Amino acid sequence: MAAPTPVPTSTIEVFEADLTAVLDAAKNELDVKKRETKAARALVRQATRRRRHQHIRKTAASVAATAPRAVFYTLALVGITIASVALVLLAIGSTAAAITLFTVAGAAWGMGAVVRR
Repeated sequence: MAAPTPVPTSTIEVFEADLTAVLDAAKNELDVKKRETKAARALVRQATRRRRHQHIRKTAASVAATAPRAVFYTLALVGITIASVALVLLAIGSTAAAITLFTVAGAAWGMGAVVRR
C-alpha cells in the first residue's frame, strides 16, 4: 500500500483561511437576512395596525351616525307610550295623573327633537 502524500502546511493554512472567510461571509449573510426579515415583519405589523385602525374608525363612524337616530326613535316611542297611558287615565277620570304624564310625554318628545338636530 502506498503511503499517503504529505500535505504541506501552507496548503492547510490556506484552506483554513478560506474556510474562515466562507464562514464569515455566511455569518454576515445570515445577519443581513435577519435584519431584512425583522424589517419585513415590522412593515407587516404596521400595515396590519393601519388596517385595524381604519376598520375601527369606519365602525365608530357608522355607530356615531346610527346612535342619534336610535335614541330619537326610542324617545318618540316612549313619548307615544306615555301619552297613551295618559289618555287611558283621562278616560278613567284621573286627570291629575294624566296631566303629569302628558308633561313627561312632551319632555320625551322634546328630548327626541333635540337629539335629532
